[in-house]
Parts: sequence; C-alpha cells; structure tokens
Amino acid sequence: WIDDCQSLMIFNNGQGRPDGNFSSVDVIQLPDLDNFGYELFDVDPFGPDSLSWYYADESLYSAIQSGAYRLKNNNTLITYTQPRIIREVDLDGNVVWEHIHAGNELVARASKYNFRNGDINFDGLTDILDMLGFVNFIINNDPYEHIYDINYDSYVDILDIIKLVNIILE
Repeated sequence: WIDDCQSLMIFNNGQGRPDGNFSSVDVIQLPDLDNFGYELFDVDPFGPDSLSWYYADESLYSAIQSGAYRLKNNNTLITYTQPRIIREVDLDGNVVWEHIHAGNELVARASKYNFRNGDINFDGLTDILDMLGFVNFIINNDPYEHIYDINYDSYVDILDIIKLVNIILE
C-alpha cells in the first residue's frame, strides 16, 4: 500500500511473459471507495486498465519471494531474491543505489535506514532535535540500538555524540 492506501505496489515475478521472464514492480491506482468499499460489477473486468508506475530491468528475474516498497523520498527499494540484488530507483526509473550480495544466502527483503547520517528522528534533517533524542537515549540508559551507533563500533557513547556534533556542524 502506498499513497495513503490509494495505490498498491506489486512485485511481479514475471514468469511466463511473452517477451521472456523478467521481474517488475507494478503500481496500480485503486478505484475510489464508496460507503461500502470498492464498487465492482459482475460483467466488467477488474480495473485499472493500466499501471500508474512501472519499473523493470529485463535482465533481472527472481522466481521466488522478492519485494518492493516506496521510501519516504519517493524512491522505490527493490529486493531481487535469486540474483541477490537490492536496488533503489527513483520515480524516473534511474538506479540511484545498488547492492549485490556476495554471500550464498538468498535476500528476501531489505530495509533502508538513513540513521548513519545522524537523522535520528527521520525528519530529513540532522539538527539539534536529533541531538536531544540522542542525549535522552543515553540519559535513560536505554538498551543498545544500532540506530544510535553512528560510528559503527557496537557501543553508544560519547564518541557517537562527537560524530553527531560534527555531522551537524558540517
């Protein structure tokens, strides 16, 4: 569900396409709701007739699992399970980031976190509000959470605060 449940994003594995097997991400605009739900008629095909957004790289195919979801920045994060690729694309279909997993494990789902840039409260800014959230975390002696470990040393301490201050000052 995206756009406040006005659209539905579907990872289409793409097996059996006339042009060959390749996976895609399809978005459909849902019909308007009436008081009882969606109005469907027995004689009409289910809509919509076309996709409101579509992304495919015809060289990528995953027959199992996989998925996609819309990020806060309106890009789409796509996980291709079998080729072990995680890709972020913008609304124009441009690849803005990609990770190819080198291990033997299948990658069924991925999440994108922006916390390493110090944006602790996920408002798109790194500022004093993030610092206050960070200080409250330390004062409350909360259990370790990787979101606050900005310097990747498996500890949340003064070194992380210094790194956050430097990020804010940059």
